[in-house]
Amino acid sequence: MTLLIREDDAIIALDLAEGAARHGISPATVVASLAEALKALDVGAFSAAVVDLHLEDGQF
Repeated sequence: MTLLIREDDAIIALDLAEGAARHGISPATVVASLAEALKALDVGAFSAAVVDLHLEDGQF
């Protein structure tokens, strides 16, 4: 399973990625903005995503 984590707080993103790895979900791709998420989606497909709806870039 591949996971996309869209979170702009580095500590929360790291915690989510480590938690996913502990549960056998890897690799996790962490992005901090909508632009980074769109680039990651262009490169590959993900089985699931964890999305922070209130990013500092103002995008959902």
